[in-house]
Amino acid sequence: MRLRLSYVGPLKGNSRKLRDIWHLREYFHPQLQRFWNSHEHLSTWLSTSTDQGLSLGQSNDDEGRVPLSRLFAKHFSFCQKHFVPLAVKHSHLSCEVSVLLLVAPNSPHLLAKGDIDNRMKTLLDGLRMPQQKSELLDLHDLGNLERPIYVLMEDDSQVAKLSVEYDTYLAASDADIKNDVVNAIIDVQIRPTLITIDNTLYL
Repeated sequence: MRLRLSYVGPLKGNSRKLRDIWHLREYFHPQLQRFWNSHEHLSTWLSTSTDQGLSLGQSNDDEGRVPLSRLFAKHFSFCQKHFVPLAVKHSHLSCEVSVLLLVAPNSPHLLAKGDIDNRMKTLLDGLRMPQQKSELLDLHDLGNLERPIYVLMEDDSQVAKLSVEYDTYLAASDADIKNDVVNAIIDVQIRPTLITIDNTLYL
């Protein structure tokens, strides 16, 4: 399964704060939701939860059949907030992430080796679910708790490969340069590390 995401905005490194990561999650959310809704199989796959936990196998039983995204939102609930990860660890899925990072002219500090590593860490954190309570905003800042947030993956440990290519962001405005705005194109390939009935729709 392959998809491309895009991001235009500040991408902070060491100076990042929790709100910067949530800004990325909110930015990618509608793109990932649109991918789910437009994908031939994800949008039509119906499944059921079992007493043993999450099962992605397509259900033939009319009772209890729900869209996979709704099943995920129920299963991946964390401190009253619901998430819909595209790549789940239960299904033995890994992500290969290739980033084309367009940087405004005269912004060499954005490409410093240590700094770019930190910026990529920020990007990956924005693509995954939070893992602990300290990664959540205050409940009143999270907005509608019933609205699930679509994310790429459960955990950044699922990233099997990460590559970054740089080029010049020629459309950058003076304000973009001042605010360290980047234009990122993120190419994602989701691959099963072990083929099972639960990940056939990702092939």
